[in-house]
Amino acid sequence: EAFNHQHNRKHLLSQQVLSDLYKLALEHNDPYYPTELGMLKSYYGFNIQQTLNKLVAQDYLQESQHVPGEGKHWQLTAKGYQEAQQLLSKLGKNHE
Repeated sequence: EAFNHQHNRKHLLSQQVLSDLYKLALEHNDPYYPTELGMLKSYYGFNIQQTLNKLVAQDYLQESQHVPGEGKHWQLTAKGYQEAQQLLSKLGKNHE
């Protein structure tokens, strides 16, 4: 049961990150809006790297460079954008 609880928590976190990056993309009118790693760490308050790696492995997210000299950034892939859109649509929270 503890394993299932942890697995569900990680799955929900992945969905939350995907949804938040999607909402940021919508706010910036850019489906591939790059979000800085430091901002993600600040927002979620813990090491988010494992979740980001999982989303990359699922082809929902990719590392990107926003401005030379800035830290790592992450952006949705076309597949990630679509997945987030479907996820929010199922929840009745699609903003488009």
